Amino acid sequence: MPNIIAYIMLFFWPMISWGFFRAFEIPKAVILTIVLGYLFLPVAPAIDMPLLPPLDKTFVPSLTALVFAWLRSSHQTTTDDISSRRAASISTTSAQLRADIATTTLEPWRKPRRKSRTNLMITLLCGLIFWGCWLTYSANTTPIDLPDETLPALRPYDAASMALSITVQLLAFWVARAYLRTREAQTTLLRVFVFSALAYSCLALIELRLSPQLNNWIYGFFPHEWRQHLRNGGYRPIVFLSHGLRLGMFLTLGILSAALLARVSEKRIRTGWLAACLWLLIVLFLSKNLGAVLISMILLPVILFFSARVQIWVAVAISLLVLLYPIGRGAGYIPVERMVAAMEALSTERASSFSYRLDNEAILLEKANLKPLTGWGGYNRSRVFDEWGNDISTVDGQWILIIGTYGWIGFIGQFGLLCLPALLIWRMRKRLEVDLILTGSAVLLAGNLVDLIPNSSSVPPLWLMAGALWSQIDDRRVAFSGEAALRQETRRAEVAVRRKKIVPRRT
Repeated sequence: MPNIIAYIMLFFWPMISWGFFRAFEIPKAVILTIVLGYLFLPVAPAIDMPLLPPLDKTFVPSLTALVFAWLRSSHQTTTDDISSRRAASISTTSAQLRADIATTTLEPWRKPRRKSRTNLMITLLCGLIFWGCWLTYSANTTPIDLPDETLPALRPYDAASMALSITVQLLAFWVARAYLRTREAQTTLLRVFVFSALAYSCLALIELRLSPQLNNWIYGFFPHEWRQHLRNGGYRPIVFLSHGLRLGMFLTLGILSAALLARVSEKRIRTGWLAACLWLLIVLFLSKNLGAVLISMILLPVILFFSARVQIWVAVAISLLVLLYPIGRGAGYIPVERMVAAMEALSTERASSFSYRLDNEAILLEKANLKPLTGWGGYNRSRVFDEWGNDISTVDGQWILIIGTYGWIGFIGQFGLLCLPALLIWRMRKRLEVDLILTGSAVLLAGNLVDLIPNSSSVPPLWLMAGALWSQIDDRRVAFSGEAALRQETRRAEVAVRRKKIVPRRT
């Protein structure tokens, strides 16, 4: 049971966030509000109000960032407009004033929204997600009878509730889409990942020595099962997150971000980023997160040594693997026996846990294939029960959770938002201004996507990265379109001059 400190932190977070917006520019304040809220707010407190999503550590920081960023940007626009009108002379005509406003250079996060293919794709994917919620309700209007209980049928209220929960999950994506449009914003996001991971590593070392008790000491509860955080005679730290696996993935995010910043920084500060990368890698090894360690060891050389072209190919390969994994799993193309055998060579305990997850994936996927397009909805309808009505399934992977609940329509919508940025960068690599920041960020996103196969770790930093990549793709595409039009106009002028020189005008 969370104590009063947990509720105080949850309710006072908007005030802390307002301090970020008063002290920093909008992109940095947005990043600090969402990332630090994810790291330091308690998991358990959730105020469940009627007709509204629960006020928890996922919803409060994202909504706060969205509201404050909108208020700050609208206030700056109004203030700049009033100042420009006061500075204008009395004799200035309205036509001249409109021309001056039209030619005024806007800040990067205040650029007007343009119609583009990326906006159309995002609209289609989001529409697919919300349309799928209604289809899920339509296909599950009958209850499921079990020996001891009855799982209720879905109502229109449940369709609205599912759509609202997905909206809360996508708030961080939409905020990043609106305000993290520039290369500087992406660099700021990487810096925040590194410094917050360094701060978290110190807290993780405390829990490695004294056991995972910080959440219990400060907020008065432990957010998960204790036995899952006992590993090899020691402890797996959890700090203020919901599970130690999520802490491992955030450390991985800090490691890869530090390596990317070392790659693109000047020589005099490169050593500091490499030292931060090495320190976080040591803490990750000590935290006993095998999956996160494997992802870090595979992607770290890609970030440090390979070119932007190779990096985008790696990001595309991983994104396609994650997107097509459910199809390969259902068709039997995934070599699960070899994967279990390879895991046994590392650890028998980890191999047993991995095999248990694969068995659960098989039975859950078999149940999901009974309603492949729409899924089974909530109320544990997608789980598997034995003949006595006992729940014999465990949902771990994010992909099987989405397919079982929302069907393939929901899977394509949600995973499309996460996997398509790498494919778009690869497709437009010759037209976009592709650099190491863009391709390295795509590799970071792809590394977090790998963790969605065995674990359900769809967290705000993941959607923050995805939204920032979508926004930068759109921004660079628009910039390229303007440069292409200018080059085409220049070319036409040169051709016209040559024609005048070759063919003289008749008199």
